[in-house]
Amino acid sequence: MKKTIIKSLISILLIGFLFTKVVSFSAVLKTFSQINIWYFLLAFVAILGNNFVSTTRWKYLIDHSKVKYWYLFKLYFIGNYFNNFLPSSIGGDVYKILKLKNIIGDGATATAATFMERFTGLLALAVMASIALTFTSFFPAYYGILLLIIFVGGFFFGLFILNKFHKMHPKLEKFYIVFLSFKDKKDIVIKAFLLSFLVQMFSVLTQLMVVKSLGINISTVYAFFAFPISGFISFFPISFNGVGVQEAMYIKLLGFVGISASLAVAASLTYFIIRVVSSLIGAVFYYFYND
Repeated sequence: MKKTIIKSLISILLIGFLFTKVVSFSAVLKTFSQINIWYFLLAFVAILGNNFVSTTRWKYLIDHSKVKYWYLFKLYFIGNYFNNFLPSSIGGDVYKILKLKNIIGDGATATAATFMERFTGLLALAVMASIALTFTSFFPAYYGILLLIIFVGGFFFGLFILNKFHKMHPKLEKFYIVFLSFKDKKDIVIKAFLLSFLVQMFSVLTQLMVVKSLGINISTVYAFFAFPISGFISFFPISFNGVGVQEAMYIKLLGFVGISASLAVAASLTYFIIRVVSSLIGAVFYYFYND
């Protein structure tokens, strides 16, 4: 509870600072009045595509005959719905893991599969952002190589920590064993990793449609760098569900290509609205079709 309050305060302070010191609230509202509804709807379709492919990736990683695609599809949307109220973007994963555990009877497997679903997505995001950064004209090409080295280094450092401390708790030990079992499922991991690129493409496409709906023109190459980086930073539990952090990242990254802070904040808030509205499908599943 204490952490939730702190993260909520951080979000409030960030949003308050942005609207009092950086952007004009009236300017952001004026931007909303000029939104192109067709691009907005395309963004909504793209985010639904993201969820469809993400569910398919999760199904591959679970690799269990008892778990049906339709059940996972509902769980995925319900998890997104819970993310609206929980303090981080992984809050809904806890619900998904608990429900999945009830089906397969193995909490470690449910946790490891859900973790790998997230992990392959972050890895694909890192690779995509690094490649795009190499080809964008706004930064030196070697920045992309450095970014990839940082991500890969972080991955191996995480494995080192897990290897050193997995015996500290029985549940962590069991998770470590199940996690290592993916070494014998290389074909499944490769499929999940390739699907992760498609997931991230849908995510970038969603945000690209959002900025276009507000009359913002940026190159596709730059979008494949800026939006994954924004998503990666927002993923960390710094604020409540990334609120405030994402707006700040939009201002910084879109500012590099000459987009005003007001437009950037409007784009970030529009993307947030689309995510919340699409997650309401999860509310329908939870309250009316929850097994």
